[in-house]
Amino acid sequence: MFNQIRIFAVAWLVLAGLSLFGQSTDFRRKVGVGFHGGYTISEVNFRPGLLDPSINYKAISTFNYGLVLNFIGEPFAGIQIEVNVSQRGWIEEADSAYTYTRKMNYIEVPVLTHLSFGKKRMRYIFNLGPYVAFHQSFSETYEMFDDQAQIPESDSIDYYYGRVVDSPTDFGFIFDGGVGVHTKYGTFQVKARYTQAVTNLFKQYPEGQFRFSQTRNIYIGFAYYYNFYFRPK
Repeated sequence: MFNQIRIFAVAWLVLAGLSLFGQSTDFRRKVGVGFHGGYTISEVNFRPGLLDPSINYKAISTFNYGLVLNFIGEPFAGIQIEVNVSQRGWIEEADSAYTYTRKMNYIEVPVLTHLSFGKKRMRYIFNLGPYVAFHQSFSETYEMFDDQAQIPESDSIDYYYGRVVDSPTDFGFIFDGGVGVHTKYGTFQVKARYTQAVTNLFKQYPEGQFRFSQTRNIYIGFAYYYNFYFRPK
């Protein structure tokens, strides 16, 4: 976990430092206001430490969408702030007896360093930075494959069944990259994003079960911004 934090921190500082280089005589500062949305693959890292090898953990298909405020104050660097609705979760299959699915809904607020390179019309974009997310609700579903199968009690191996997460506030890091096209109608972007939490969902668990319970997500989506330009001084 700490290695991941160091990697994200170093990369963020490098990207932020690039904004110190390069100027353009025809550059105009701008603020972009828009929205984004897309498809997310979400999972939870419960390993190492699980007692029951018969349980197979899988990723779940979810969504992420929200509002974006993008301020570009340098020729290729700026700051991006988002307010997102993010759904996360996981699927587990217990020895072909049943499938357990949990979906968790969050309000997520990333504060990102934004970089863009390329020509005036089409530019490559990169965003990196921390986020804070607030747990709102969760849902659970069970699909039984065997009439004799029983759902474990919440105090057994899968003690989190029916339990709210212990950490309602989640912290982590985001990195994404993609392509943006600038037109007179606004900016259109397609991008892929990786999100890694550093907060464990569950702080208390049976001894020997799992030591980490952090979410991680891969997102592919689309964004649109309408740009407001500042007059050059």
